Amino acid sequence: TLPVGAANDIVLDDASSDFNTVLIVSANDAEITETNALALGASNVSNDLTIDTDGDLTDSGTLVVAGTTTLTAGAANDIVLDDASSDFNTVSIVSANDVDMTDVDEIDLGAATVSNDLTITAGGDISNSDALAVSGDSVFSAASGSSIAVDNAANDFSGAVSFLPVSGQLQDVSVTDVTDFTELISGNQSQISAVSYTHLTL
Repeated sequence: TLPVGAANDIVLDDASSDFNTVLIVSANDAEITETNALALGASNVSNDLTIDTDGDLTDSGTLVVAGTTTLTAGAANDIVLDDASSDFNTVSIVSANDVDMTDVDEIDLGAATVSNDLTITAGGDISNSDALAVSGDSVFSAASGSSIAVDNAANDFSGAVSFLPVSGQLQDVSVTDVTDFTELISGNQSQISAVSYTHLTL
């Protein structure tokens, strides 16, 4: 349990460190390196969060990060941060196998490299400020009335891409793939008011 205050930083970056569950009660920037798997307990970070593991990364409580979250798990390891109350801003995934993340409101996806499947669930809009490279399937779910824009010009989706409302109807959906889509799934068309896409082959 690490309470250093909202104006102070946490840097625990020794590559041999081995934690179990880490709770960041308060910090400005937080950087943690773990040699195995890591569970994040309830945490509140006023600026940026950087996590580098050599195993799976999970959560056991709500994560609130006001700045950029940068996650590295390795191409063979999973990231599952699915607490329904977690609140991220921009999330970047340096490497991971499967990724499953939930945000209570809007979320921005920065640069991400995912070796298998990507699942993002949000209570607000989903946006995309940098390139996503996903080797498996991608599923984007947002709350009724929200929009999903995964339209960075360098996105590369190798598997199926799905857009689903958590409930009700999505507002707008836009998606870009640098190559042709393998499969685009937008649920029942009545659930989405408008869809735009680039490089779609059916």
